Amino acid sequence: MTLEIRLRGDAAARLAGPAAALLRAVAGAEPDQRTEKKDGEATRDLGTAVALASLVLSVPGTIVATLDLMERRKQGKLVRELLEKVRATPGLATLRKGSGPPLDLSSATEDQVMDLLAGPPDVK
Repeated sequence: MTLEIRLRGDAAARLAGPAAALLRAVAGAEPDQRTEKKDGEATRDLGTAVALASLVLSVPGTIVATLDLMERRKQGKLVRELLEKVRATPGLATLRKGSGPPLDLSSATEDQVMDLLAGPPDVK
């Protein structure tokens, strides 16, 4: 994937640092900085403006997705701990969501428990 932000004129000096930080956060890589020397008046590039706007608009979705993954990781740790205790304890332990079928926790995988918890609510 290639991301490019072009900065010209006063924007180059003022926004180079924040733009590089944004690219590092979104792409997870160190951006290449190139300079262009042009004589005359600066031109506006509509494609660049659209690309920059698209990049900026995608950042909130990326942040939300990252937070969702972090939350799922925390929940996964709790589920793993629960499943370990269930398997070490004699007896029956099941998990049921609404009127759906019960899930036997002694043989369930972490993904099965997470999917059941994250699934749609049981509506009647």
